[in-house]
Parts: sequence; C-alpha cells; structure tokens
Amino acid sequence: MELIYQAEERIKQSRGNFLPTLSANASYQRQEVPPPTSAIATDITPANQTVASVTASQNLFRGFRDFASLKQHKAEKKASEALREQAKLQLFQDTTEVFYMILAYEYDILNYQNEIEANKQRREELINLKKLARAREADIVSVDAALASLEANLESTNGLLDASRET
Repeated sequence: MELIYQAEERIKQSRGNFLPTLSANASYQRQEVPPPTSAIATDITPANQTVASVTASQNLFRGFRDFASLKQHKAEKKASEALREQAKLQLFQDTTEVFYMILAYEYDILNYQNEIEANKQRREELINLKKLARAREADIVSVDAALASLEANLESTNGLLDASRET
C-alpha cells in the first residue's frame, strides 16, 4: 500500500509541472536615519522600507518531458497495484498450502499412532510365542527397531505440524 501511495504522490507532482508556478517575496527593513542634513537624504534612505513582489511563471513546451514523466509515474502506480495483488494471491496460496499440510500431518500422526499400537501388540504376541519356542529373539528385535523408527517419525511429524501451525 505504501508503494501505491508513493506512486500516487509522484503522479500529483508530475501533474503539478503543468500548472503555473507562483512565488511571493516580502521584506521589511527598519534602519536608523542619519541626522537630517537635507530633505533629499531622508527621501533616498527612509527609516522604514517595505518591499514586496509576486511572480507567476508558466512553463512552455519542454519536449513532452512532462507527459513522459506523468505516463511513467502512472505505470509505476499500476505496477505497485499489481505487486499488491500478487502479494494477496501469494498469501492466499501459502495459507491454503499450509492448511492442507496440517491436515496431512494430522492424518500421518494418526497413522503412526495406529502402527505403533499394532507393533506393540505384535511385540507382545512375539514374546508369548518365544515362551512357547515358536518365535526367535531376532523377531522381537526387528519389531523393536520398527517401533523406534515409527516413534522417531511420529516425533518428526509432530515437529512439522507445530511449525506448520505457527506458519
């Protein structure tokens, strides 16, 4: 918005080049007068002097420089407005993308929790089967490794979910 306001002000300045320039100047001077030696001396150097002037000037044709400047500033304003619209669209797109990422992370977390629960049940079954000599220690270690991997993935996904929510 600030860039748009700046562009609008530059357009106003460019339009001002087409208008006449008006300047005013005024001064007041008070000075001590020498003793009156003659009447002419007091007329030449009076004690109070007031000077005022007003000047108006209009620029003549300057080779389309003002028109080119005005056109350039209008184009800058359009570019700033386009950048603003692009920023709006980017914000919408980023928000939408993060929203769906949050949904995906939540489903991933639910799936990891279900898998962890299933692997814990499988581990208990393997421990019971080992007591009956129908499972090996390697099977239990394999399930433990899978559990550790799933818990690491779960924590990683929780971190991504927190970061996405913050975004």
